[in-house]
Amino acid sequence: MVGVGQRIGNYRVLRKLGQGGMGAVYEAVQEEIGRRAAIKVLLPDFAKDQQSILRFFNEARAVNIIHHPGLVGVFESGRLDDGAAYIVMEYLSGELLTARLEKAGRLAHQDAINIARQIASALRAAHEKGIVHRDLKPDNVMLIADPEMPDGERVKIFDFGIAKLRLNSLAPMPASKLRTQTGVVMGTPTHMAPGQCRGAAAVDGKADVYSLGVILYQMLVGHPPFMADSPSELMSMHMRDKPPALLKLDPSIPEELADLVHSMLAKEPETRPDMDRIVTELEAMGAYRTRRVNPLRANAAAASAERPKTKISPSPTQRAMGTTINGLTGRRFLIAISIAMVLVAVSAVLLFSEAGGPPPSASRETVVWEVDSDPPGAAVVRADSNEVLGLTPWRRSEPRAAGSLRVNLRLAGYQDTTVILNGSQSTRQKIPLAPKTVDEAKAAPAGSDSAGTGTASSRQGLPAVTGRVRLTLSSDPRGAEVFREGGAQSIGKTPLKLDEELRGAPLKLYLRLEGYQEASVLLDPSSGARQSVSLQKIRGRSRKKQPEATDSAKAPSDSPPATP
Repeated sequence: MVGVGQRIGNYRVLRKLGQGGMGAVYEAVQEEIGRRAAIKVLLPDFAKDQQSILRFFNEARAVNIIHHPGLVGVFESGRLDDGAAYIVMEYLSGELLTARLEKAGRLAHQDAINIARQIASALRAAHEKGIVHRDLKPDNVMLIADPEMPDGERVKIFDFGIAKLRLNSLAPMPASKLRTQTGVVMGTPTHMAPGQCRGAAAVDGKADVYSLGVILYQMLVGHPPFMADSPSELMSMHMRDKPPALLKLDPSIPEELADLVHSMLAKEPETRPDMDRIVTELEAMGAYRTRRVNPLRANAAAASAERPKTKISPSPTQRAMGTTINGLTGRRFLIAISIAMVLVAVSAVLLFSEAGGPPPSASRETVVWEVDSDPPGAAVVRADSNEVLGLTPWRRSEPRAAGSLRVNLRLAGYQDTTVILNGSQSTRQKIPLAPKTVDEAKAAPAGSDSAGTGTASSRQGLPAVTGRVRLTLSSDPRGAEVFREGGAQSIGKTPLKLDEELRGAPLKLYLRLEGYQEASVLLDPSSGARQSVSLQKIRGRSRKKQPEATDSAKAPSDSPPATP
């Protein structure tokens, strides 16, 4: 057993993080340099099973063969005094994709596309080295903050313990030692490819494609394509049944995205796309691109890191030349550099003032977003929850953080325009809105009113809609009172199930909770099965209780309050 304070190699154990089927994971620190690490130790039940030990070390070997930033790094491996095997891994502070899905139910389409693209990119690198993960699922995917990524978040894949490695990719290990017997089922039933359900020996990279298809399906609609009470029934469904059509579950999913997911879930491996094609198609749908790692450069960099560094001293001639340059032209060089820096600073100021840079009031701790539209008066609506944040010109100050906020600008007679606001960067933007085409204007249902004489939604520039809203409205924290626009009586508390027919305008609701700012949300038939609103705490002052003398005092205001 491993205890707190025990030393494993150069690391001291701080605490136990958790335990899985084969191993326990501990947080540790390399005190000499302050590096935190996660140490996975094989459980005693498997310590004498040679196949289990080889699979345990398999993870370290697989990760270090692939060399990709989307995989959890493994630093070293070894044996404890009692013979137990261990591996030392990169310590991650983030959120499992499982937890994200449990919290959100389903993800915004763009978020799902971006996460799937990162997973596909890492597995493309693995497949190029002949390595198949074989246990890809949300439990083995972590989302960590990374300000260098376009949306402030990086995907990390881990648990290559049952990965299938091409025999010639592991030269130091005899091929006879690490084998998978035909008929042995390996993986997690909810995400296993049909071939894995029949027996793991013959699977290739297309098994990971299927598992990623299950994950992408789950991110889009909130549940995997197949659900059953027993593993055997689940595996039978993977081999036999056709997954329910995504567009029937959520018609708002882009058709090309739904087609890609269903192609990944094809029963026959040869009809599924490979990871390279998946990356390309997701990028065509708007997933951000990252530079592909050149395997030759990655291997050369790894080899260079292992070679001892030799300090190269300048020759007497070089030292003399350096002294001459420093002595004769140092002052001129500094003057030239100073002038260049001034020119760069002036150019930056001009660019920011004309093209929309960070507002001058932004600080290191906060970001300020300023969004205007041409014409002004467009509603600023959160893309993930349809919460109305205000009207353009719109300004908001937020604590600096990783990630991004996606909002839609909506104005009657104009096409919706999406704006992505970086959580770590202030911005000032003026967005020209494109008028709707004649066909789009004719297709608008009766009741839309851009002149300002219709419903409250029309007066705010929101498009008219018809159809039925069936969803669960939740809030964080829960228990908020829900009011209709202009209504005095609460219709319930979150989480609240709604089933309403809309004719002419979206359903606008207000959420109120003591100690939190009032929030509004706009719902229409495309809102999906779940909507969640994050309530903002009132800062620096206590919330005043609303007077109860008149109904008008109880009803929420016609527009959302300004963010302090």
